[in-house]
Amino acid sequence: MKHQGFAKKSLIALAVVGAFSGSAFAADSVQLYGIIDMGVGHFTGIAPSNTTAAPGSTASYTGLMSGVVAGSRIGLKGTEDLGGGLKAIFKAETGFCPAGTNQTGAGTSGYCTGGSFMGRTTMLGLQGSFGTVQMGRYFTSMFTNEINYDPFQAGFTGAYSNFSLGIFGLNGDAIGSLLRSNQTITYISPSLAGLTVRADYSFNTGAATDPINTAGNKTTMWSLDGNYAIGAATVGANYTKVSNITVNASGANTGAYKVWQAFGSYDLGVAKLMGIYERGTADYYSGNDSSWLVGTTVPLGAGMIMASYGQYSSSLSNTVALSKSTAKQYAIGYSYNLSKRTMLYTSYAHINNDSAAVDRLGTALAVNTATNSNAGVTGQGSSGFAVGILHSF
Repeated sequence: MKHQGFAKKSLIALAVVGAFSGSAFAADSVQLYGIIDMGVGHFTGIAPSNTTAAPGSTASYTGLMSGVVAGSRIGLKGTEDLGGGLKAIFKAETGFCPAGTNQTGAGTSGYCTGGSFMGRTTMLGLQGSFGTVQMGRYFTSMFTNEINYDPFQAGFTGAYSNFSLGIFGLNGDAIGSLLRSNQTITYISPSLAGLTVRADYSFNTGAATDPINTAGNKTTMWSLDGNYAIGAATVGANYTKVSNITVNASGANTGAYKVWQAFGSYDLGVAKLMGIYERGTADYYSGNDSSWLVGTTVPLGAGMIMASYGQYSSSLSNTVALSKSTAKQYAIGYSYNLSKRTMLYTSYAHINNDSAAVDRLGTALAVNTATNSNAGVTGQGSSGFAVGILHSF
């Protein structure tokens, strides 16, 4: 009798939950989604984490990664029809570490990507014939282009983000990265004869724990992005400016970092060609930094071959003029779709760092995945190889 009573109560509870869910979501489209990506990666030529290591020494690492192609995540997204062609849209997404957090260069957040709970993407907006207006925390337009016009889509071991200005520009001394922005409002236009325009403004791109920097100025960002598609070709440009950042020796938060970005692709059918170019300048700095990539994807049955070559260079200096330092990367990879939701993959990439420091902090580049961020060693090469599986749901 005890078990029968428990079963009866359980059925009643399920009925109540079902009735509540039906009334709450009757007019809505709500989807639970996610990615679980795990692969074994092997890296050489990375900077040792031991601060007592001899200058110029390198280390190697082999481990199971919580996201080689893409950061593992889980989220909710949905729409509500408000009538008259107007919709409310939302998305809330958090990263997680299916292989554990002891991953080289993955930081200390315990979320592997995003930095905090629901830290990857949190967005609410309205969508209609006028386009889309949204707000929250999400990828910048600059990084979105790096995903769309990189054969490796900012993942694998051959990602453009290993040396792009979206990740590496003024890394450490100013803004950390232009990957995601906080407190952002965005307008995205509908397609106008193939032209789509996006405008972003961030009231404060800084960390939540430091909303106002030491000079009392918030670090703000705005960007304007245009993408034009005609037939098999797409071309576009982006301008991004981050203001009130620390870029001079006095520590005054009055400078700005500005990046121009151009991108394009052409689909030949048997292969797709693509490329990106970025150039950045900073107040109180002489010189500039730049990066570029050319690449291709080649469909092969249920799989795809990816290949790219790119370069990062910098002469930015807030002290004395520097000779332009350079890092070069070549990469190749292959993915195979077991189904619409499950993919096997492998990739290899190598970076050559020249004998000069790559950025103002004396940090060189290294090959990484979508979820780790090792540093390289000046004058040394860095390589990365990975093989794994990705499942989306």
